[in-house]
Amino acid sequence: MIRKAYLDESFQIIDLISKTFPNSALVRRGSKNLEKDIGAGKYLSYVFIKNGHLIGHGGVQILEDCGILGGFVVDRNYRGKGIGKELFQKRLIDLEENRVIDRVVSYVSLRQPISNDLYDSRFIPLGLSLSINPYSNTESNLNIGKYSLELVLGWNKKNSFKLQIPPSPYSRKIVELYSSIGGDVMIRNSDIIECPPMEEELYVLNLSKNSSERLKYFFQKKFIFLGILPSGREGLKMGGFISRDNLEKIKNNLIYYISGKDRIKFISEILNS
Repeated sequence: MIRKAYLDESFQIIDLISKTFPNSALVRRGSKNLEKDIGAGKYLSYVFIKNGHLIGHGGVQILEDCGILGGFVVDRNYRGKGIGKELFQKRLIDLEENRVIDRVVSYVSLRQPISNDLYDSRFIPLGLSLSINPYSNTESNLNIGKYSLELVLGWNKKNSFKLQIPPSPYSRKIVELYSSIGGDVMIRNSDIIECPPMEEELYVLNLSKNSSERLKYFFQKKFIFLGILPSGREGLKMGGFISRDNLEKIKNNLIYYISGKDRIKFISEILNS
């Protein structure tokens, strides 16, 4: 049975999520803050209950008119039974009917092809985001390497996506490219946000067909942003770039590696055509 979570289930939710994503922002903030956010309408929490046990969760963090999908976990003992798909669809149905949320953003790990396949054509690719590997040691098939690579997908229900990009020699071309997918782009007056230097390899596992197609889209556009952060009505703030050569490695499902020296070349190598 799927329903919205009760306030007193916050501890169970955090406990479930922590078994897969022990360092996630939701876990770090703790059950008390989750309970407050649910009560204040700042977080929508959907749970799957079976025989009185909470075995699945899918959440939506609300930032003004933007909903950020997250906290999507199914108990290891119940995976492969369609529970995750049911939870995912329930979230989308409610978001479709929600009159406050105009746009939805989700970060989808390229290590989870099944999760990637849940996103339909409403979700357009907005970029890639690098982060520290979020998986626990119990997720042995996913907990590989220090870094995680995620597709950033967006579903815009009404107006175009608002995108803030860092200044660069290629700003004009970037504006043109994002405008072609319905992005309302603004060049912000700030320094470029760079991802932390990476000295270890980052692995991309078992790309799904949808993942491959979305990466192919970026490869054809010849550039990609790194470090993407939703920010309420200000839209998405983006920073950092990846070179076309490294994007080719990702597209071919090879081990993805970027050194500190490569990172320095991000801006100069972007959009080489």
